[in-house]
Amino acid sequence: MKFKNPAIIIIFVFSIFAFFYFLYKDLNAPDSLKGYYATQGYFFVFLAIISFVISFLDKKIHSYFFIILFSSIMSFYLFESFIFYKGKIKLFMSSEEHYRNDNRALQNEIKKKGGNISISLRENYLISFSGISNSKIIFCNEDDFFSTYTSDRNGFNNPDYVWDEKILDVVIIGDSMTHGACVNAGDDITSYVRKLSSLNAINLGWKRTGTLNQYASYLEYIEKKPRYIFWVYHESDLIELEEEMKNDILLSYYNNEKYRQNLKDKRAKIDFFIKKKQENFMQTSFKTAKISKYKNFLDFLKLYKTRQLVLYKLSGIIKSNKKTYYPDDNKTLNFYFNIIDKMKKNTDQNNTKLVLVYLPVIEYGFSKKVDRLKNIKQKIVNKAVKSNIGFIDIETSIKESFFLPGILYPKQHPGNHFNKLGYKFIAEKIVEFINEN
Repeated sequence: MKFKNPAIIIIFVFSIFAFFYFLYKDLNAPDSLKGYYATQGYFFVFLAIISFVISFLDKKIHSYFFIILFSSIMSFYLFESFIFYKGKIKLFMSSEEHYRNDNRALQNEIKKKGGNISISLRENYLISFSGISNSKIIFCNEDDFFSTYTSDRNGFNNPDYVWDEKILDVVIIGDSMTHGACVNAGDDITSYVRKLSSLNAINLGWKRTGTLNQYASYLEYIEKKPRYIFWVYHESDLIELEEEMKNDILLSYYNNEKYRQNLKDKRAKIDFFIKKKQENFMQTSFKTAKISKYKNFLDFLKLYKTRQLVLYKLSGIIKSNKKTYYPDDNKTLNFYFNIIDKMKKNTDQNNTKLVLVYLPVIEYGFSKKVDRLKNIKQKIVNKAVKSNIGFIDIETSIKESFFLPGILYPKQHPGNHFNKLGYKFIAEKIVEFINEN
């Protein structure tokens, strides 16, 4: 028995090659991404089987097969075009430009418009937890503009008056997501909480920090007793924490809750050293990474964003039975919970409500990484319930509220920080929690 239609032979052979391509990608992927590419390869196995079976059937069936296949492909490309349109993604410009050559672009921006880079001190003798005070800060660019804000007296992203208010309602702590990465002043989570609730809220977020740094920052800078602490958790927090566990100054806060560097009294010294670091940064010659301007176009041809969305949706429907490849007695996670316990003890003494805010992970559907992060999330949820800590699940809220979660990120890319719509959505959930409690 022979194949009756040459076109179907081409589809069959293409499907087989595509499957082995994704299988090869999966075999050579980092251990955490095992399963991600293989899942996509299974689609081509299915297509190969269908085309093989149909090749022996009536020509009328062949026609139906080609109509369905062509219509499906066109629908996927129309949908990919829609995502590119919604994200204002330029077809012949690489989305990688903003981070591959970020330092050079930041230097040029400061030379043109003035301002300071968003850096803190982390030296053997001093950790500042924040940047230069009372200054224009040029932050980052993920949406075709460099975000800016004016730092407060302690070097954080707040209007300065928040430190003078008699009542402190809300403190929000976390990493760059809390800091307000890549959006302008007033578009970060804490600013939206102020706008939506008229509460006095202080933002202690700082980029590239883990839980121990964030805990120490709270002890150092917050003297008043807030009504609420919202502690924003992001998947990178445990990675940063692993390094912070080796830092003697940070461990001093962990081992002695009364330990302080007295940073408020050292502000002039902190600003002086940060200015020195900025001068060194501006004098550094960074190499320009060559980036193909066709990267976005190639992603479009490969239906990259459509595939990401399909896997994202399917991973929420199809439950994985894989076991996490990280042990249950993860040392860093246990240390994280110990820090939470210390903060809980502090908040109980001050009649403050502690709330964990869980942000969505960067999705690689059906990969070991996702399995691991789901495992960690469940343990965090269990910890919150057991310790009577509030919990806001932003990940689930986004899945329930948005068919296209990419609209909450620059360039429709969940690998970036949130855009102002994303930060506002998180703030709305925080204010909802306050109103309900």
